[in-house]
Amino acid sequence: MRFDLTEEHRALAEVTASLLAELCPPELLARAWESDPGGSPEPEVERLWDALAELGVHRLLLDEASDGLGLDEVALAVVCEELGHSAVPLPVAETICAMPVLAAAGRDDLVDPARDRAPLVAWWPEPAALAAWGHQATVGLVGEDGESPALRLLDPPAARVVDVPLDRCRPLARLGDDPTGGQPLELAASDIAALRLRLQLAAAAQLVGLARRMLAMTLDYVRGREQFGVPVGSFQAIKHALADVHLRVEFARPAVWRAAWSMSSGDSAAESHVSMAVLASVRAAKEAARVTIQAHGAMGYSAEYPLHMFAKRVWALEASVAPADHRRMLGRALGVPTTTRRASA
Repeated sequence: MRFDLTEEHRALAEVTASLLAELCPPELLARAWESDPGGSPEPEVERLWDALAELGVHRLLLDEASDGLGLDEVALAVVCEELGHSAVPLPVAETICAMPVLAAAGRDDLVDPARDRAPLVAWWPEPAALAAWGHQATVGLVGEDGESPALRLLDPPAARVVDVPLDRCRPLARLGDDPTGGQPLELAASDIAALRLRLQLAAAAQLVGLARRMLAMTLDYVRGREQFGVPVGSFQAIKHALADVHLRVEFARPAVWRAAWSMSSGDSAAESHVSMAVLASVRAAKEAARVTIQAHGAMGYSAEYPLHMFAKRVWALEASVAPADHRRMLGRALGVPTTTRRASA
């Protein structure tokens, strides 16, 4: 199998990257970082969402009958990698993944391209969970497992920020006093399963983009920073550490593309492939964060330098994808018995 992108996918990545480079520079992240996490988004952040919506990013997975772009999960992975590369401070990936579900549930009012403004969707895996940007979203989706999977719609969600994690550009919100409210959506179990899987794939792709961005920032830094009269990038320890990060990223990217292709083609092993992609991307991004901070020296630990915002997004996404769950799932798929570790007395 050839793990590569088509010209269409490359063009999509290029136009998305170009827009984000212009409208979502580190300076925008810094302003969002300093703003009230429980308040309204910065005007520049709202303009960013309007520009992405005008590009049609949120309609990526909708079929042409619903006035969508009619693209597949490979396109989702391509776009989400660029969203991660810029650490976009909005639930764009969640919105892209939610739109096919809203269309399948017959909520034409929410997917109508003639709306004054494209909806922003927050995702609560369960009523008691926390959702990134939940207080700023115009639509909320709440998952429920129980005996059979279900999904409820909150339009708009009544949520409040209850936790400001390390990533101040990604505040977490809890549902209001009545987390059981909302409209149940009539959906097939396969639609709900696809939504959950797409969200995991989107997170994996963002992690790859974040790793790429931190590596690129660090390469620029070590080429220009001198010590003992030579660039620190010429030191063997630095070169080897950054080369290892590069290899991890280059191994994680095709794993994400493979998972995306599996989903788009209906491969029965898609769930396993998504889990492998999540684990590979988490490993690559965490290693990238560790090595690039260290390679920057004291500058890497400075809050005034933008590197920390990308590293903290990595750690936030790692928590959201729950890597331990994916390891257990792969263990079951491979027939590896799971053991429970007992606490020592």
